[in-house]
Amino acid sequence: MYSVDSVIKFGNHDWRVLNVQDDKILILSENIIETRAYHYTDEYTTWSECDLRKYLNGDFLNKTFSQEDRDRILDTEVVTNSNTWFGTDGGLPTTDKIFLLSLEEVIQYFGDSGQLKSRSGKVNWFSDEYLLLRVAYDKSGESSWWWLRSPGKRANRSACVNCAGGIHVRGRLVDDYIAGYAGVRSALWLKANR
Repeated sequence: MYSVDSVIKFGNHDWRVLNVQDDKILILSENIIETRAYHYTDEYTTWSECDLRKYLNGDFLNKTFSQEDRDRILDTEVVTNSNTWFGTDGGLPTTDKIFLLSLEEVIQYFGDSGQLKSRSGKVNWFSDEYLLLRVAYDKSGESSWWWLRSPGKRANRSACVNCAGGIHVRGRLVDDYIAGYAGVRSALWLKANR
């Protein structure tokens, strides 16, 4: 039996259970699985078009999981809303096995202080009482920021969670990649029954 907030082993990684529904569970990699740019050039892009989506649902999926594991990963209709603060278009819906969380999903699963809905002033990111719940660590044990699939202030930016757990609604440039940063925490819906 799976329970929300428990950590399970699946494939080569530890995963946090975010949601349990009947015979399926939503899991998120417990920490940063690797560092990678959202897109490899500084251009307008969306989740449906970005290089990271192609990688996660291609090489990462096929090299990380056995065929038996891949058979348990469900196809998921992924809708990416426009940016709540800046109105940047979220792009077309996709069907993915592996995806990143959106701004709304981070709020849903890690706590809602109401700041995403009540933007005020010229703030580009917010911190709240849920900071520590959103902190993720890389393989060396250092806290790292991690990508979300939601667009940032402009279409060449993607929202993210910073090293301290703050939600950066303005986002970082999609080709932003610094060794040890640009963290990826992948999510997927998994058949609960083996």
